[in-house]
Amino acid sequence: MFMHQSIYSLFFLQSCFCVLSSSENRGWLPAEIDPFSQDTSQSPSSNSYDNQRTNYFWNQLQGDGIHKMKRSLDEPLKKELAEIKEQYMAVKEFLENYNFELLFDKYLEGALNNKPMSSRISEAGYHHCGDQERAVCRTLVGVDKLPICKILEKNEAQENFSSTPRSCKDIQRSGQTVSGLYEIQPKMSQKPFTVLCDMQTKGGGWTHIHKRVDGSEDFYRGWREYKHGFGNLEGEFWIGLQKMHELTSGSEVAELLVEIVDRDNKTAYARYNSFKVGPETAGYPIEKVSGYSGDAGDALTYHLESKFTTMDYDQDEDPNNCAKYWSGAWWHKKCFKSSLNGKFVNVDLSSANKYHGLHWESFKGLEYCHAKARMMLRPIN
Repeated sequence: MFMHQSIYSLFFLQSCFCVLSSSENRGWLPAEIDPFSQDTSQSPSSNSYDNQRTNYFWNQLQGDGIHKMKRSLDEPLKKELAEIKEQYMAVKEFLENYNFELLFDKYLEGALNNKPMSSRISEAGYHHCGDQERAVCRTLVGVDKLPICKILEKNEAQENFSSTPRSCKDIQRSGQTVSGLYEIQPKMSQKPFTVLCDMQTKGGGWTHIHKRVDGSEDFYRGWREYKHGFGNLEGEFWIGLQKMHELTSGSEVAELLVEIVDRDNKTAYARYNSFKVGPETAGYPIEKVSGYSGDAGDALTYHLESKFTTMDYDQDEDPNNCAKYWSGAWWHKKCFKSSLNGKFVNVDLSSANKYHGLHWESFKGLEYCHAKARMMLRPIN
């Protein structure tokens, strides 16, 4: 996981425009929204940039910051300043190689049209990151997304709001038959997000919500990560409990397909014709799981009405924290008959370390550690 993140970060440093990470350049960010700077009088070195254009850019930024600080800090303004700070932090990560003149021109265009500073920064970032940068952002999930991805997604969501399909099934109905990455926006979601669609398995139209294939991702994570998701759509990932809730709530009635591969490369599946994850206020419980069919056996119905437990948030019925004790977050009860978020193990474990892997009791027994697993949703209607 850490190697993947480093590669993506290096890729962005080399190829995306964006802004100031070195200590000597931090001074041109307004102090009230740059936590690293205490001096707003320093402008960029004339040796580094075109002096006249850079100073004008600097004065625009500084002027906006000073003007805002003179106004009363009511709640809407605090929110606006927080948004500006977040966007500054996003763009300042990437200032190794960028076209400052293009960035300046886009920012100045926004200034001349009297757009707020947050919009100027956002649009500058959006228009000067290329297709390769967008492609990297599309694969990253939840908390593993780089900050610049949030700016790209916000602008793209505004452009594509009315045309975004609700599910992989909708995409398949439109004539797309190739499995891969697509944008969807379920009815309960406030914005679109990228998913991995399977267009072949058992009729196709499935949206991946979980995938374990090679142990490249660390699944021993906390509540925040499991809520928002993590990983890479081109490898291993967890799409996030909030997105699972949105994909299965309201009129979005969904079926669930679980596929498990043992260490001899034998695949088994469990299919449920109704599956629903409740809201965060209720603990993201499995509110509905019924209509089992398949050859893996039913090891999920046991977890009906169980809340989700992570290593740092215990909601199970056991005296111990099951996620912490058995190294895997899940809808634990006392504790599990299935658990697909444990350690990635491809060998038999000693008795002291059993039950810490990927388990599905009705397929090979509870002690057996499986090699691969994935979970997918598809709307019924």
